[in-house]
Amino acid sequence: MATSTSRLCSSLAEEHFGPLVGTVTEMLGRKGRMTLIGLQRTTGIKLPNLRQALFVLMHHHCVTYARTEEGHGKDQTYYMLKTEELLERAEFPAYLGVAKEAFGDEGVVIAKELMVHGSISLKALLERSASLSAENKPAALRKTFTQMTLEKYLRAVRPTDFITPEDRKMRAESLEIARLTGPATTKELEAIRARVALAQSEEDRKVLGLKRRGAPDEVGVGRASKRHASSGGDDLGSPVSRGDGDREVVDEDMLFRLSFPGFRWHLRNKALVRWISNRISPSASLIVQAMLSLTHMSPGGTEEVRSSAVGLGHISHAVPGTLDLGQGLSFPSDGPPPTTDRWELLLTYMEILVAESSEVILRSDDRGSMGGGEYVVDWVRFLRLRREETIVRMATERTGMTGARLWRLILRRGWLDEKGLGKMALLPAKEGRERIQALHQLGLVRLQEIPKSLDRAPNRTFYLWFIDLPYAYASIRRILLQTLGNVRRRREREVGERGHILRRMERPDLISDPSLISQADRLERDRLEKIVGKLRLAEGRLSGLVSLFG
Repeated sequence: MATSTSRLCSSLAEEHFGPLVGTVTEMLGRKGRMTLIGLQRTTGIKLPNLRQALFVLMHHHCVTYARTEEGHGKDQTYYMLKTEELLERAEFPAYLGVAKEAFGDEGVVIAKELMVHGSISLKALLERSASLSAENKPAALRKTFTQMTLEKYLRAVRPTDFITPEDRKMRAESLEIARLTGPATTKELEAIRARVALAQSEEDRKVLGLKRRGAPDEVGVGRASKRHASSGGDDLGSPVSRGDGDREVVDEDMLFRLSFPGFRWHLRNKALVRWISNRISPSASLIVQAMLSLTHMSPGGTEEVRSSAVGLGHISHAVPGTLDLGQGLSFPSDGPPPTTDRWELLLTYMEILVAESSEVILRSDDRGSMGGGEYVVDWVRFLRLRREETIVRMATERTGMTGARLWRLILRRGWLDEKGLGKMALLPAKEGRERIQALHQLGLVRLQEIPKSLDRAPNRTFYLWFIDLPYAYASIRRILLQTLGNVRRRREREVGERGHILRRMERPDLISDPSLISQADRLERDRLEKIVGKLRLAEGRLSGLVSLFG
């Protein structure tokens, strides 16, 4: 792991769990898999405290373990840091907004408790919420908890979640191989690996922790509810069908945790609505929002290639009746009079969305419901367009408009040498060389040597510039993580240098009589709050971009 990433993980762990856990996190990030004794030697932390720190990290699903046989009947336990799980904690403010928007105040209460405790059962959640506030109604919390589980915003905790995926895979494969009568052939090994991968994938997709009402002793596997146009719910594909929540209840003794793919799925839908609003019109974005409200999250979560198909008839029912569809359209003055039929206006909007150059909205079937066709969202193309737009903005900021133009030219035309690139971009050789070198230092372009002879002499070698998108995405993500770490350190330094002002404001006499606060302290406090607010806003934007390139 890069030093900047390990420092960022340590900063997140220290802010959420304390300095002791932050030290353990940084060491695991720098060294990789380590044993308990190895951690104790490198950190100097006493074993009881070290065990408690590892317990906290494991309870919040930030550390996994693996057991190996070292010989002579001795087993060794190795601990490994889950970097992506820790980086998700930077997105917690955005996830709280999703919980508020999709599930209301009850969703916020549930999300906060799970963020604080990592894993909690419904019974413990109800007891804790009742002790904290009398306004939290157990029936509403229980219903919202069940619905969040059905909609895959929460998932049950399994004992295998604390074992590394590689160790789980190797154990399952060894059990399959042990069942064979003889040595496994290459074909049998491939079949075993495929079966194990499929079994683990199906196990991860199950909705555990639910049971049918009236069957208290059975913990069943819940079925995700389907969304229908006539059902109520949130406008971005959040819980719509509430029927399953009435027939299935949560096992109150089972531990649950947040399921981040559900929150990312909701944020991705919101990003598409904003993108359509900026690219086409606000009216078109409202139609896309209505379309997304009829889709459901696939087992692949945000990894799905396309959304589920939605018919135009269902979209027409989901579009708000107060929306004036004709307001956002422009008709030629010398043509026929503009139509006022709502169905034809909606069909016109969908044709515009399909004909748009981005090709994010596609027509999957010309028949569909009521003859209007069915439409899907190409999530892979949308993700690629968002990433390319972000790279172009970064290239413009770091290398100017010329550098961004060169990057787009290489992306569109493919492999180009320096001379051909300068001719196509209409740039002097010196300026083109400087810009392309700056892009190369950022990791946005790569250089390929093509020798004419076997001795690879430089004077008989072509040098072609090209774009390796996965490599460029990894470079941008590395830059974003480093920037996010710098912003967090700046915020910590500002609070550390002026923290005495905030502590002074918390004195009982100043709280009871604010007039005792001097004008200088007020100005300094306001300045600190303004700086910290801006830095937190920057952190939120950077963490969103990190998720985009994840």
